[in-house]
Amino acid sequence: MPDIVRSISGVRVLEELSRRESPVHRRHPFAKLAVTLAFLVAVAAGPRRELVGLLPFALYPFLTASLAEVPARPLLERLLLAAPIVVGIGALNPLFDREAVALGGITVPGGWLVFASLALRCALTVSAALLLVATTRMEELGGSMRALGFPRVLVLQLLLTYRYIALLLEELATSLRAHALRAPGRRGIGREARGSLPGRLLLRSYDRGRRVYDAMRLRGFDGEYRSGAKRRFGAGDLGYVLGWCGFFLACRLVDLPGALGALAMGLPTR
Repeated sequence: MPDIVRSISGVRVLEELSRRESPVHRRHPFAKLAVTLAFLVAVAAGPRRELVGLLPFALYPFLTASLAEVPARPLLERLLLAAPIVVGIGALNPLFDREAVALGGITVPGGWLVFASLALRCALTVSAALLLVATTRMEELGGSMRALGFPRVLVLQLLLTYRYIALLLEELATSLRAHALRAPGRRGIGREARGSLPGRLLLRSYDRGRRVYDAMRLRGFDGEYRSGAKRRFGAGDLGYVLGWCGFFLACRLVDLPGALGALAMGLPTR
């Protein structure tokens, strides 16, 4: 039961963070969404064995988290959830890609380099997506997605899933609490309840969803998720987009780590 309660509170952490006030929170949702999409494209566009060239991109999530005062723990906990996927995808690369690659004066197998690059890309992209949610209310983010041309059904499903996933967890917690009261002292779920308990959870969730939908219809829901008054896209938001996109473009066109290393050693830069 404590795990379910922790999961419910964990779902609401990012929503609570998105309601704070900071220079990043005050930026227009469209600007933050556009910068995040540009960041994802820029990080994913490099060579598959790229590692050092990805390091300058870490400035964006680090600076954003610092300005928005987003604590590191919620981000790290959710990064760990994505780690098994990365390990599962990249674990076979060292077995099949044994080509030797020179890196910083040493020779390493190419498969390990691909694996490290994939892990770093995952950390950067997942962090950027989490920071977008942690600094932007989901309703405003949905409106920005619609403005960019995302399908209405996709945006609506995303918003409703994010909004009501906590209700499903609450129904699960209620069912587990009822089972614990009827079977005191038993650890886990007995074999006789493993079929009926999920069935009751499905029926309770369906009934809860129907009541939520009826309430939405009574309030005028017509298939479009509206978030209320729209914010004005100002000059500061445009500068935010152009500044970060220019930085991402510079990271792709210029060898920033090499230039900084040569500058530190007093060597001429190319």
